[in-house]
Amino acid sequence: MARYAKVRFPSALPQLDKEFDYSVPEGMVLAFGQLVSVPFGPKRSLKTGIVVGLAEDSIFADKVLPVTEITSVKALITTEQLDLALAVSQRQAGSVGELLSTILPKRMKRTEASYTKSSRPFQGVLPVSKFHDSIQATKRAYIQCDFIEGQSGLSNWAEEFVLLAANELRKGRSTLVVLPDFRAVSDFEKALEHFRLSEHGIRIESSDSGSDRYLSYLRSLDEIAIVYGVRSTSFMPARNLGLILLLDDADDSHTEQSAPYWNSRDVLLQRQELEDCRMVVSSLSPSAEMVRLIGLDYFQRISNLQLKPLTRVTNNHTRLDDESFGYISQCLRSGKPVLIQTSNLGQATGVVCKKCRELRTCPQCEGRVWIDGASNFRCRSCKFTGSIGCCACGGSEVSVIKLGSSGLAESLEKAFPDANVVHSSGQERITEVDRGSTLVIATTGAEPYVHGGYACVLLADAYSMVAGSRLRSLEQAALRWANAASHAARDGLVIFVGLTGDVASQAMQLDFFSMIEADFKDRVELGLPPATRLVSITSNSAADLSDFQNEIQQSPDNSYLRKLPGSANQLVFIYPYSEGAKLSELFVSTSLKVSNRSKHRKPGQRLFRICMDDSSVL
Repeated sequence: MARYAKVRFPSALPQLDKEFDYSVPEGMVLAFGQLVSVPFGPKRSLKTGIVVGLAEDSIFADKVLPVTEITSVKALITTEQLDLALAVSQRQAGSVGELLSTILPKRMKRTEASYTKSSRPFQGVLPVSKFHDSIQATKRAYIQCDFIEGQSGLSNWAEEFVLLAANELRKGRSTLVVLPDFRAVSDFEKALEHFRLSEHGIRIESSDSGSDRYLSYLRSLDEIAIVYGVRSTSFMPARNLGLILLLDDADDSHTEQSAPYWNSRDVLLQRQELEDCRMVVSSLSPSAEMVRLIGLDYFQRISNLQLKPLTRVTNNHTRLDDESFGYISQCLRSGKPVLIQTSNLGQATGVVCKKCRELRTCPQCEGRVWIDGASNFRCRSCKFTGSIGCCACGGSEVSVIKLGSSGLAESLEKAFPDANVVHSSGQERITEVDRGSTLVIATTGAEPYVHGGYACVLLADAYSMVAGSRLRSLEQAALRWANAASHAARDGLVIFVGLTGDVASQAMQLDFFSMIEADFKDRVELGLPPATRLVSITSNSAADLSDFQNEIQQSPDNSYLRKLPGSANQLVFIYPYSEGAKLSELFVSTSLKVSNRSKHRKPGQRLFRICMDDSSVL
């Protein structure tokens, strides 16, 4: 029996980011992954920790305190999860504790007490995925499915994902499926139900009740299953993991917004190596990172783009030119559904002074003002909401530059009085609409499914989406166009509004891979991500940030950093991939050093926000 237990605490506090030794009382039997209650601090208050190791000796043997009690008899963390948390924290300049706090679900005692391990052997006979043979020959594959849904009425990616996961079940292996949003989760569940595999699926969903989430977690610890959900699923347990499936890695929903700011793709790449399983990424439009990995032969590209809808590109910025308006009218009169994709929510995406035509901006930060569905003025930059006052010319009235999604829906209700006009956005969970004379106005990513597809898909704001000043504007736009185009019927028409040049030619062919590949090559020439990595260090204290920079400049590893223009509260550096681990360690140690001597830091405050891959600053 082990005499000492090594314990970690699920906490973001940097001073707790290490293993603590505790003695194991006589007669107490501990196992890796159990929760224990231990005394901690000067007052020896009881604190819950996780057993991450057992040993016969401790260098602190004469000082350690005993474990008070076992909180959970069942092991709630696997060695694979701990290894992954260690690897991710090292890559992202974070702490293991904050990742463990994300991984561990809230413990539900009644659920745990009533839970019994069950076996659900797979006995079904299903078709083989069209990608099966190609994927078996490689560890990592990037696949592109057809745009047009198959005879089953399912999304092509969802059908292929389920068939690939079923193949793993036959071999006694689990599959981890990570999806961008609840709509993709819904599509995947339809495919599970279609192939009668729902009982083998374990959903990890934050909207479920606490007891349901905890039950799903317990099942994923014990069962050979298909574990699926959104971003957080990347860290979930999966017994005997054989395959990782990731959809739309370019979607910004895959990026965690809290420390240590990890991305699903990067976490799963680390997990694939640690657990030596296969990994498949699928999308109709790749991320620039995936183009890079394919170019390095780290991923094998497998394309099956055979069925595509017809396309048309308009070279003016009018959302509905005469030809497009006429075609939509014809579709609706024939009882066929139409989808119009817009880029922004609200009544208006921008306003000008009615008197002098000057663009109205936010009174706080001078960012662009828009009007939401409740007719309130709002800022896209600082999230200000309220009155914007009078213009410099004295005018108080405004005119709309361009209608937002809700404003456009109201306008088109008048233009097409006989059609059923539906407004869909991220604020409204509309996942499916009925066929018929239905006109759907949807913001990007909120396009509902319709059986048989839309007769027309019009990408109304294509020109403004691609004209964004951000580094990833084209990458994000292409993914949203591709996913909207996949909603078209077999004989449907996809219309891109306002595109020109090579992007227009590639859009006509629905060749989004070439589009992003060209964008990636431009970034390589400029030395920009993902050819390199970009780190941002942010602090509310300018003095502490200056101290941080001075420490970095004195380090010999500073030669790997290329400083970019930042701001008063932010440092920005570009650095090579090969030096990531070394620089991550440097940033963490510098953060601790400066934080410990800071005169501006409040108790428990995180003084620095370190994001090792922050392309949002460009």
